[in-house]
Amino acid sequence: MKEKEESVLDKTLEEMESLSIQMAAFLSEMQEFKKTVLERIANLESTSRLCQTNPSTCATARKLDEHVAHDSGKLGKNTALICCIISCLNMAISLVVLIAKGGM
Repeated sequence: MKEKEESVLDKTLEEMESLSIQMAAFLSEMQEFKKTVLERIANLESTSRLCQTNPSTCATARKLDEHVAHDSGKLGKNTALICCIISCLNMAISLVVLIAKGGM
């Protein structure tokens, strides 16, 4: 019986050693992953900061500046005029319906 227990104990120790080696390798991989992620985050933060301080380095800011520079404002004025006409028409219809029902 003692030999069987020793055999089981030896196998258990071997398995524990194997798991210890695997855990060390996993820890090493996780540390490398963490280092890579931190580098990427730092790069994104520096790019974002650079874009905020100097918009000419940011593609989105350049496109927005270009859009604003070439915008004549005509589309906005037309949209506002159409909205005003629709609102006035809606109010007139509401008044006609109210008068027709004898509410005034």
